[in-house]
Amino acid sequence: MSSEDERPRIEDTEGLTQETRTKQILEQRTKLVDVRSQVKHELHRDAIGRFEAETLFRDSLESYLLTIEPLFLNHGDGRFWHQAELGRFEAAPDEPGAPSRTIEATGLVSILNLPNPISVEWDGKRSDVLGGRTERRSVDVQIPFDVLDTALRKTNYALSEFGFVLDVEDNSDEWEI
Repeated sequence: MSSEDERPRIEDTEGLTQETRTKQILEQRTKLVDVRSQVKHELHRDAIGRFEAETLFRDSLESYLLTIEPLFLNHGDGRFWHQAELGRFEAAPDEPGAPSRTIEATGLVSILNLPNPISVEWDGKRSDVLGGRTERRSVDVQIPFDVLDTALRKTNYALSEFGFVLDVEDNSDEWEI
């Protein structure tokens, strides 16, 4: 008997692939929920700033979305991935007279496609220089929590429509797809 014959054979590769994918999704979702909770806690304690907290949450959400992207591409009609309205927000520096940019996040894919961070540039006068010399200024902003939370809620809703639901009644961590 060769060593090749001694290796266990996997009969149900599709089932194993699905089980592995389900485990990956559950792990990413758990990490995301933990990160969200932790950054909100740290933000309320003033241990981190809003920009850092939103960046950490967004990075975790991006990882989750990349994990579940194949489900969106293989199921449904694209309304969540490309068309779901997540919200609009002002990308505005905290400086008087600086322009703001209204950004509309449409589709879960927009969380992945928008720059991270979002830079806002303008020509502005420097108040710390005699005569107020004009120069190119910029500031980085992040997608705010309310838009990120909406993306998370719509993601969970879409997954439930695809049949990927947590069986809440038996309080297990088993997911089905």
